Amino acid sequence: MSSLIARPSRSSLSHWMGVQVRCQGKATNSGIAAKALMTELHAMFRAVILLHHFPRTLIQLSIQCTSKPSVTSSTVHISLDGHGQSHDEAHRDAQPLLLGPDATFLASEVASFINASSLALLDASIPLRATVAAAACAVLDCTDANRAFVPETDKTCVLVDPTPTEESVAHSCHVFAFAFSGYDPAAPEKTELAAQLVYCSSTGRTSSAQRFKLLEVAKKSAMETYLYARSVVEAQME
Repeated sequence: MSSLIARPSRSSLSHWMGVQVRCQGKATNSGIAAKALMTELHAMFRAVILLHHFPRTLIQLSIQCTSKPSVTSSTVHISLDGHGQSHDEAHRDAQPLLLGPDATFLASEVASFINASSLALLDASIPLRATVAAAACAVLDCTDANRAFVPETDKTCVLVDPTPTEESVAHSCHVFAFAFSGYDPAAPEKTELAAQLVYCSSTGRTSSAQRFKLLEVAKKSAMETYLYARSVVEAQME
Protein backbone atom coordinates (compact mmCIF):
# COMPACT_ATOMS: atom_id res chain seq x y z
CA MET A 1 0.00 0.00 0.00
CA SER A 2 1.66 3.21 -1.17
CA SER A 3 1.15 6.55 0.48
CA LEU A 4 -0.83 9.33 -1.13
CA ILE A 5 1.03 10.78 -4.09
CA ALA A 6 0.42 14.21 -5.61
CA ARG A 7 -0.85 13.93 -9.17
CA PRO A 8 0.72 16.01 -11.98
CA SER A 9 -1.26 19.19 -12.52
CA ARG A 10 -2.27 18.34 -16.08
CA SER A 11 -3.84 15.02 -15.08
CA SER A 12 -5.19 16.18 -11.74
CA LEU A 13 -8.71 15.30 -10.67
CA SER A 14 -9.91 18.47 -9.00
CA HIS A 15 -12.73 16.92 -7.00
CA TRP A 16 -11.60 13.39 -6.07
CA MET A 17 -8.56 11.17 -5.74
CA GLY A 18 -7.27 8.82 -8.38
CA VAL A 19 -6.96 5.08 -7.70
CA GLN A 20 -4.50 2.63 -9.22
CA VAL A 21 -4.54 -1.11 -8.60
CA ARG A 22 -1.59 -3.28 -9.57
CA CYS A 23 -1.98 -7.05 -9.35
CA GLN A 24 0.75 -9.56 -10.05
CA GLY A 25 0.94 -13.29 -9.58
CA LYS A 26 4.01 -15.31 -8.77
CA ALA A 27 5.23 -14.80 -12.34
CA THR A 28 7.46 -11.83 -13.09
CA ASN A 29 5.16 -10.10 -15.57
CA SER A 30 1.45 -9.38 -15.37
CA GLY A 31 -0.51 -11.53 -17.82
CA ILE A 32 -4.09 -11.60 -19.02
CA ALA A 33 -5.51 -12.93 -15.74
CA ALA A 34 -3.70 -10.30 -13.67
CA LYS A 35 -4.80 -7.44 -15.92
CA ALA A 36 -8.41 -8.63 -15.86
CA LEU A 37 -8.34 -8.90 -12.08
CA MET A 38 -6.80 -5.42 -11.80
CA THR A 39 -9.73 -3.97 -13.74
CA GLU A 40 -12.29 -5.76 -11.57
CA LEU A 41 -10.67 -4.81 -8.26
CA HIS A 42 -10.16 -1.22 -9.38
CA ALA A 43 -13.90 -0.84 -10.05
CA MET A 44 -14.80 -2.53 -6.76
CA PHE A 45 -12.50 -0.54 -4.46
CA ARG A 46 -13.17 2.73 -6.27
CA ALA A 47 -16.83 2.26 -5.35
CA VAL A 48 -16.13 1.99 -1.59
CA ILE A 49 -13.32 4.55 -1.16
CA LEU A 50 -14.47 8.08 -0.30
CA LEU A 51 -12.57 9.68 -3.17
CA HIS A 52 -13.64 13.26 -2.45
CA HIS A 53 -11.65 13.35 0.81
CA PHE A 54 -8.31 13.63 -0.99
CA PRO A 55 -8.71 15.57 -4.27
CA ARG A 56 -5.71 15.90 -6.60
CA THR A 57 -3.98 12.87 -5.10
CA LEU A 58 -3.30 9.32 -6.20
CA ILE A 59 -3.53 6.13 -4.17
CA GLN A 60 -1.69 3.06 -5.43
CA LEU A 61 -2.70 -0.40 -4.27
CA SER A 62 -0.14 -3.06 -5.16
CA ILE A 63 -1.09 -6.73 -4.81
CA GLN A 64 1.46 -9.48 -5.35
CA CYS A 65 1.46 -13.21 -4.71
CA THR A 66 4.85 -14.23 -3.36
CA SER A 67 4.19 -17.97 -3.04
CA LYS A 68 1.46 -20.55 -3.39
CA PRO A 69 1.09 -24.34 -3.16
CA SER A 70 1.73 -26.33 -6.30
CA VAL A 71 -1.23 -27.29 -8.47
CA THR A 72 -1.62 -30.44 -10.54
CA SER A 73 -0.56 -30.03 -14.17
CA SER A 74 -3.04 -32.62 -15.46
CA THR A 75 -5.93 -31.54 -17.68
CA VAL A 76 -7.85 -34.74 -16.86
CA HIS A 77 -10.38 -34.45 -14.05
CA ILE A 78 -9.40 -36.85 -11.25
CA SER A 79 -10.58 -37.44 -7.72
CA LEU A 80 -8.54 -36.94 -4.58
CA ASP A 81 -7.95 -40.68 -4.29
CA GLY A 82 -6.20 -40.64 -7.67
CA HIS A 83 -8.87 -42.45 -9.72
CA GLY A 84 -10.03 -40.93 -12.97
CA GLN A 85 -13.65 -39.84 -13.20
CA SER A 86 -16.02 -40.23 -16.11
CA HIS A 87 -16.73 -37.19 -18.26
CA ASP A 88 -20.48 -37.10 -17.90
CA GLU A 89 -22.67 -34.11 -17.03
CA ALA A 90 -21.94 -34.56 -13.32
CA HIS A 91 -18.25 -33.80 -13.81
CA ARG A 92 -16.27 -31.15 -15.65
CA ASP A 93 -12.87 -31.31 -17.25
CA ALA A 94 -10.04 -29.53 -15.52
CA GLN A 95 -9.26 -26.08 -16.90
CA PRO A 96 -6.52 -25.92 -19.57
CA LEU A 97 -3.08 -25.56 -18.06
CA LEU A 98 -1.72 -22.04 -18.59
CA LEU A 99 1.89 -21.33 -17.75
CA GLY A 100 3.78 -18.18 -16.84
CA PRO A 101 2.06 -14.83 -16.54
CA ASP A 102 -1.16 -16.05 -18.21
CA ALA A 103 -1.84 -18.63 -15.48
CA THR A 104 -5.22 -18.06 -13.88
CA PHE A 105 -5.60 -17.25 -10.20
CA LEU A 106 -7.10 -19.74 -7.78
CA ALA A 107 -10.36 -18.74 -6.11
CA SER A 108 -8.67 -18.69 -2.71
CA GLU A 109 -5.94 -16.46 -4.14
CA VAL A 110 -8.45 -13.88 -5.35
CA ALA A 111 -10.26 -13.89 -2.00
CA SER A 112 -6.97 -13.39 -0.16
CA PHE A 113 -6.05 -10.54 -2.52
CA ILE A 114 -9.31 -8.75 -1.69
CA ASN A 115 -9.01 -9.29 2.06
CA ALA A 116 -5.37 -8.18 2.11
CA SER A 117 -6.26 -5.08 0.08
CA SER A 118 -9.02 -4.15 2.52
CA LEU A 119 -6.63 -4.48 5.45
CA ALA A 120 -4.06 -2.33 3.62
CA LEU A 121 -6.65 0.41 3.08
CA LEU A 122 -7.68 0.29 6.73
CA ASP A 123 -4.06 0.35 7.89
CA ALA A 124 -3.40 3.40 5.70
CA SER A 125 -6.44 5.17 7.25
CA ILE A 126 -8.14 5.57 3.88
CA PRO A 127 -11.78 6.61 4.49
CA LEU A 128 -14.24 3.96 3.28
CA ARG A 129 -17.99 3.90 3.05
CA ALA A 130 -17.89 0.14 3.72
CA THR A 131 -15.34 -2.58 4.49
CA VAL A 132 -14.95 -5.28 1.84
CA ALA A 133 -14.41 -8.91 2.84
CA ALA A 134 -14.31 -11.91 0.52
CA ALA A 135 -14.69 -15.66 0.71
CA ALA A 136 -13.86 -18.48 -1.70
CA CYS A 137 -15.81 -21.72 -1.96
CA ALA A 138 -15.92 -24.77 -4.19
CA VAL A 139 -18.49 -27.43 -5.06
CA LEU A 140 -17.15 -30.97 -5.19
CA ASP A 141 -18.14 -34.55 -4.49
CA CYS A 142 -18.69 -35.41 -0.83
CA THR A 143 -16.33 -38.36 -1.29
CA ASP A 144 -13.54 -35.90 -2.19
CA ALA A 145 -14.04 -33.75 0.91
CA ASN A 146 -11.54 -34.69 3.61
CA ARG A 147 -12.68 -32.04 6.10
CA ALA A 148 -15.81 -30.34 7.39
CA PHE A 149 -18.16 -29.25 4.62
CA VAL A 150 -21.62 -27.82 4.01
CA PRO A 151 -23.96 -30.40 2.35
CA GLU A 152 -25.25 -29.15 -1.00
CA THR A 153 -26.96 -32.29 -2.36
CA ASP A 154 -26.77 -36.00 -1.57
CA LYS A 155 -23.58 -36.29 -3.66
CA THR A 156 -22.01 -32.83 -3.66
CA CYS A 157 -20.94 -30.40 -0.96
CA VAL A 158 -19.56 -26.88 -0.50
CA LEU A 159 -16.08 -26.26 0.91
CA VAL A 160 -14.98 -22.83 2.12
CA ASP A 161 -11.39 -21.71 1.47
CA PRO A 162 -10.56 -24.66 -0.81
CA THR A 163 -6.97 -25.76 -1.24
CA PRO A 164 -5.39 -25.93 -4.74
CA THR A 165 -5.88 -29.69 -4.75
CA GLU A 166 -9.55 -29.31 -3.81
CA GLU A 167 -10.05 -26.69 -6.51
CA SER A 168 -8.47 -28.99 -9.10
CA VAL A 169 -11.16 -31.65 -8.51
CA ALA A 170 -14.09 -29.28 -7.91
CA HIS A 171 -17.09 -29.02 -10.20
CA SER A 172 -17.03 -25.23 -9.78
CA CYS A 173 -15.10 -22.57 -7.84
CA HIS A 174 -16.44 -19.21 -6.70
CA VAL A 175 -15.35 -15.94 -5.10
CA PHE A 176 -17.83 -13.60 -3.43
CA ALA A 177 -16.98 -10.23 -1.87
CA PHE A 178 -19.33 -8.18 0.30
CA ALA A 179 -19.24 -4.58 1.47
CA PHE A 180 -20.14 -4.52 5.17
CA SER A 181 -21.44 -1.37 6.84
CA GLY A 182 -23.63 -0.29 9.76
CA TYR A 183 -21.42 -1.48 12.63
CA ASP A 184 -22.08 0.46 15.84
CA PRO A 185 -19.04 0.28 18.19
CA ALA A 186 -21.11 1.80 21.02
CA ALA A 187 -23.58 -1.09 20.95
CA PRO A 188 -22.02 -3.99 19.02
CA GLU A 189 -24.55 -6.48 20.37
CA LYS A 190 -27.36 -4.46 18.74
CA THR A 191 -25.53 -3.93 15.47
CA GLU A 192 -27.30 -5.01 12.30
CA LEU A 193 -24.66 -5.30 9.62
CA ALA A 194 -25.64 -4.52 6.06
CA ALA A 195 -23.89 -6.73 3.50
CA GLN A 196 -23.91 -5.81 -0.18
CA LEU A 197 -22.50 -8.09 -2.84
CA VAL A 198 -19.82 -6.13 -4.72
CA TYR A 199 -17.83 -8.87 -6.46
CA CYS A 200 -18.63 -12.30 -7.88
CA SER A 201 -16.45 -14.62 -9.94
CA SER A 202 -17.24 -18.22 -10.87
CA THR A 203 -15.71 -21.01 -12.93
CA GLY A 204 -17.38 -24.30 -13.78
CA ARG A 205 -20.99 -25.36 -13.99
CA THR A 206 -23.39 -23.91 -11.44
CA SER A 207 -27.17 -24.00 -11.22
CA SER A 208 -29.32 -21.18 -9.86
CA ALA A 209 -30.13 -23.21 -6.73
CA GLN A 210 -26.42 -23.86 -6.15
CA ARG A 211 -25.59 -20.18 -6.54
CA PHE A 212 -28.05 -19.14 -3.84
CA LYS A 213 -26.60 -21.77 -1.51
CA LEU A 214 -23.05 -20.65 -2.28
CA LEU A 215 -23.98 -17.03 -1.71
CA GLU A 216 -25.31 -17.85 1.74
CA VAL A 217 -22.24 -19.86 2.74
CA ALA A 218 -19.83 -17.24 1.38
CA LYS A 219 -21.65 -14.39 3.11
CA LYS A 220 -21.33 -16.11 6.47
CA SER A 221 -17.62 -16.78 5.94
CA ALA A 222 -16.95 -13.24 4.71
CA MET A 223 -18.72 -11.79 7.75
CA GLU A 224 -16.47 -13.83 10.05
CA THR A 225 -13.46 -12.43 8.16
CA TYR A 226 -14.79 -8.90 8.51
CA LEU A 227 -15.41 -9.24 12.26
CA TYR A 228 -11.92 -10.70 12.78
CA ALA A 229 -10.31 -7.88 10.78
CA ARG A 230 -12.26 -5.33 12.79
CA SER A 231 -11.09 -6.86 16.07
CA VAL A 232 -7.47 -6.69 14.88
CA VAL A 233 -7.79 -3.03 13.91
CA GLU A 234 -9.48 -2.18 17.22
CA ALA A 235 -6.70 -3.93 19.14
CA GLN A 236 -4.07 -1.85 17.32
CA MET A 237 -5.87 1.37 18.23
CA GLU A 238 -6.08 0.58 21.94
